[in-house]
Amino acid sequence: MMLLGDCAYSSLNHNPFKSMKINAYVKILGIHFTYDYRIRQKMNFDGLIISIKDKLRIWMWTDLIIIGRIQIVKTFIIPIFLYRASMICLDKEFVNEVNKIIFNFIWKGKDKIKRLALISDIEDGGLKAPHLDSVIKTQRILVANDSQVSNPAVGKLYFCIISNLLEVKLSYVATLM
Repeated sequence: MMLLGDCAYSSLNHNPFKSMKINAYVKILGIHFTYDYRIRQKMNFDGLIISIKDKLRIWMWTDLIIIGRIQIVKTFIIPIFLYRASMICLDKEFVNEVNKIIFNFIWKGKDKIKRLALISDIEDGGLKAPHLDSVIKTQRILVANDSQVSNPAVGKLYFCIISNLLEVKLSYVATLM
C-alpha cells in the first residue's frame, strides 16, 4: 500500500501507519501523482514544457511554410499536451505558456497577425491553427458524450458537471454534438 500525505485513519488505535507521512510520489503512465500540489505541477509540467521545446527545436531550422509548421504542432505537440490534459487538470498559466511556445514556433518569433485570425477556418481567412483551450474543452465534451452512450445516467451527470466547469452554455454545446 502506498500512502500519500497524512494517513486518514491515523486516529484509530489499530492503525500501523499511525501519524505517518509519506513525501513520495507515484508515477502512473507517465503522470506524477503526489500529495503536494506544487510538486505535482512541477513534476508534470516542467518536463512537458522541456519536451515540447525540444521537439519544436528539431523542426525550428527547417524551411517550412506556416501551414507546415501548424501541421507539425498538430502532429507532434497536441497529442502530448492532450494526454496530460486528459489525466490531470491544467493551470491556465501552463496553457498560456504552451500557447506562447507554439505560436513562437509557428511565426519564428513574435506574432505577425492576431491569433484568432490564424485559428479561424481556411474559408474565413485563417489557417486552422490549434487553439488549446478549445481542444481541451472539446475533448472533455467528447468524453462526456461517450459516457452517455455507455451509461446514460452517468453520462448526463458528467455532462452537467463538465458544462458547468467549462462555463459553456448548453445551447452552444448542443450545436457541437
